[in-house]
Amino acid sequence: MSDKDTFSELFSPEPEVTKIPAKASWKILIVDDEPDIHAVFRLALQDIEVEGHSLELISAGSLAEAKTVFERYPETALILLDVVMETEHAGLDLVSHIRNTLDNYTTQIVLITGQPGYTPASEVIANYEINGYCLKSELATEKVLTTVYTALRAFQIQQLLQEQRQQLKESEQRYIDYYNNSPDMYVSVDAETANIRECNQTLADNLGYSKDEIIGHPIFDLYHPDCMQDAQRAFKSFVTTGHVKNAELQLIRRDGSKIDVNLNATAVRDEQGKILYSRSCWIDISDRKEKERQLLLAEEVFTNAQEGIIITDSKANIVRVNKAFTRITGYAQPEVIGKNPRMLKSDRQSEAFYLSLWDDICVRGSWHGEVWNRRKNGEYYAAMETISAVRDDNNNISHFVGVFTDITLKKKQQEHLEYIAQYDILTRLPNRGLLIDRLHHAMTQEYRRHGTLAVVFLDLDNFKDINDRYGHDIGDRLLIAIADRLRLAMRKCDTIARLGGDEFVAVLTELQSTNDYVPLLERLLNAASRPVDLDGLSLQVSSSLGVALFPQAEEVDADQLLRQADQAMYQAKLSGKNRFAVFDAVLDRSIRIHHENIKAIRHGLRNNEFVLYYQPKVDMHTGEIFGVEALIRWQHPQRGLLLPGDFLPDIENDPLSVELDNWVINTALRQLAAWQDAGIQLAVSINLGSMSLQQADFVDYLTRQCEVWPQVENRYFEIEILETNALEDIEQVCAIMEACMEIDVQFALDDFGTGYSSLTYLKKLPAATIKIDRGFIHNILNAPEDLAILDGVLNLSQAFNRQTVAEGVETHEQGVLLLKFGCHYAQGYGIARPMPVDEIPHWISSWRLPQSWQKQLPLERDDKVMLYSMTEHRAWLQALEQSIKNRSKPPSLSMTKCRFGQWLAGEGKKRIGHTKAYRELVTSHNAIHRTAAELSELSQHGTDNEIQNTLAELRRQRDNILKQMESIMCAARA
Repeated sequence: MSDKDTFSELFSPEPEVTKIPAKASWKILIVDDEPDIHAVFRLALQDIEVEGHSLELISAGSLAEAKTVFERYPETALILLDVVMETEHAGLDLVSHIRNTLDNYTTQIVLITGQPGYTPASEVIANYEINGYCLKSELATEKVLTTVYTALRAFQIQQLLQEQRQQLKESEQRYIDYYNNSPDMYVSVDAETANIRECNQTLADNLGYSKDEIIGHPIFDLYHPDCMQDAQRAFKSFVTTGHVKNAELQLIRRDGSKIDVNLNATAVRDEQGKILYSRSCWIDISDRKEKERQLLLAEEVFTNAQEGIIITDSKANIVRVNKAFTRITGYAQPEVIGKNPRMLKSDRQSEAFYLSLWDDICVRGSWHGEVWNRRKNGEYYAAMETISAVRDDNNNISHFVGVFTDITLKKKQQEHLEYIAQYDILTRLPNRGLLIDRLHHAMTQEYRRHGTLAVVFLDLDNFKDINDRYGHDIGDRLLIAIADRLRLAMRKCDTIARLGGDEFVAVLTELQSTNDYVPLLERLLNAASRPVDLDGLSLQVSSSLGVALFPQAEEVDADQLLRQADQAMYQAKLSGKNRFAVFDAVLDRSIRIHHENIKAIRHGLRNNEFVLYYQPKVDMHTGEIFGVEALIRWQHPQRGLLLPGDFLPDIENDPLSVELDNWVINTALRQLAAWQDAGIQLAVSINLGSMSLQQADFVDYLTRQCEVWPQVENRYFEIEILETNALEDIEQVCAIMEACMEIDVQFALDDFGTGYSSLTYLKKLPAATIKIDRGFIHNILNAPEDLAILDGVLNLSQAFNRQTVAEGVETHEQGVLLLKFGCHYAQGYGIARPMPVDEIPHWISSWRLPQSWQKQLPLERDDKVMLYSMTEHRAWLQALEQSIKNRSKPPSLSMTKCRFGQWLAGEGKKRIGHTKAYRELVTSHNAIHRTAAELSELSQHGTDNEIQNTLAELRRQRDNILKQMESIMCAARA
């Protein structure tokens, strides 16, 4: 067998290996400094073909020559290379040159060594990228062929791989170019986080962002809110199935505008099939969607237009009609398709009319006017119609379009509108507009003939209960029935109208006198109060009537008459219903003044006309100024400084009171903050009305206002509420007070004793302070009942651990008495009048505790009894003086029946009866009663001079007794 046969038999290619297309030859470079080696290889490889390639052998004898040859033939497939030539590493230097310098790793290099048993070191194989080696002693033909074939086949594979890599590189570049320059938007989204991994420039440009602003952010940031749910469903579908097909969504640009897109996405999975991320493509379908919307809009307009629309072809055959056409003509679309519109023609217009119509269409392109047509049922109708010709690109008429409105219906609607403009739809009575017209006319007529008319405002009593119980249908039927009765109760010259709801107004004219209207009113009352039977359901209401008469002393118009009658009607309701009341001008004036005052107060609040004055509160025992009460004043531009009693009653139970209270809260907190910033530690109390406390957001509002002034300690802020207001809804008030106390705002119960508090209520109300009303303080020196109330309140306060403040302390004597009864805290004119805020610092620095208050201690029980007796003595003498002045019956003049005398004979005798002071007191008491008896006698028969002298003596004796009592108490305390 020849060498060629052996080669072909051993190394014929496997069928499954894909051959590279045949080339002219493969070059083999033999590099060796021994000519014999070149000869061996040439002999062995002569006429050999490998994979259809002939072999072209090239020789080089040194490193330098090999470099030159290889540079000339860089496509060389195989180098058979001797290692040792001009140097020991000449062959390895060539390998390094080819691999490292020329970056050629395709050419196969086989080392040919002449050293028997030589094997290249591992570092040589690793560092020099050789593909094999062969000993020169083994260069038999078969070995040469095997080595060459193996190397060339490796070269062939390397070439194929290189070509494939190049193709792949070119393909990747084409993909990158398409990816970046495609008109479509590409994005890759992480399946777990939904964050964007990559996107193309087209996406960034279309949305108005840079790629850096998009990558790493959630994909949902790019979707418009209108389609967010659809986008989330699409992503969920992708995570589940690995793909999304033709999902129509909307992206949002940086400027907020939308892009309609069609989404398709496929999944990239790992080796276990887990979805890693998506390859997604958004195709901009905005133009298509806009066209679809325009088509849908056009279709929607055509279908749902209120005007009838008919479209024909160029030969006037109907091709389409809309719903309004069917509604107006009665013909359904299938009944008219293919027919001529003349089927609608009536006999109301002549042929000349239609010839002129079509002439206008053909010449001018359109016609507009009124035409009479006939419905399917034969009924005539008038239509306002526009017919237009539609031309194609060649300017030929392709279609005719007619748009028409049934103006027969419009005329009926106009008639209906004219009716409802003047009449109530439910009862068919005149409405307010027609009533005013008729009232104006009647007022003019009666004025001219010096007659009288009455405006009667009628409101049904308890109609709302029937409406709520039986429903509006029954209520409406009842109104209709009563309206019919009221109409029948009217004379022909009168008018009865319905204003709305259950309110009616009658105008009674041609009255000869003011009493003529009474029988008519009774007829109206009777008409409204008779039972009404509605399908077996018997219902009954009554009515309240208000009457205003014309003419009046002052000029009035129709609206004023209605208002007056309305006001009188409310008076009838307040008087018990089912009756009438005549307008009261005095009451009306009072109401108008009330509303004008409210308006003025609102104006004053807007113009900053209100101010707070502050009245100090002191500890009468120590002289400490522990707080001030903020009292509102109105600096009226014309009337000067007004006290609360001059304006607050006008806004009681009016929402304006809440606005004013809010102003007080804000102003007082601002001042409290200013004082605390200035180092002045004063508690500030304010007065709030019940309406403010009952506001649903009161606690939240107060909390927010306190937060505006963080430097303020809320415990220095106190709200005073009237005892009577607190008792209106004690549970709600308690809840509000407790909520406010959570933020340390304190409460005081103002004017205590003026309401009807029980001990249970006092226990419930979480007020830290009780303020005794000034009415009980004013007369405590002379009124034993007031003194008893004071003592009781103080005992209650002590029992419930409440602080007590006495209001209205006007004299030092009142302060002394309060201290003796254990009340230390007070305010009033006897201490300081309310003053502007800028006067407070000076007053604080100048305030001195009265000497008479210093070192006053609370009395023991026995001493209090003596004080009671002294007060009763003053009261007895005061009553006696009053009787002399009024010439009325005097109090008892008996020494044993007066309360002081009873004390002397009883408790006083037990306590001090053994003392000289007691005997002197009895003598003084007897003397004053004798003087009183003398004064009583003089009041009947004596002169004024005698009476006045005796009165002076009586007062002297009174003062003497009081001094004696004071001495006795001082001695007892000592």
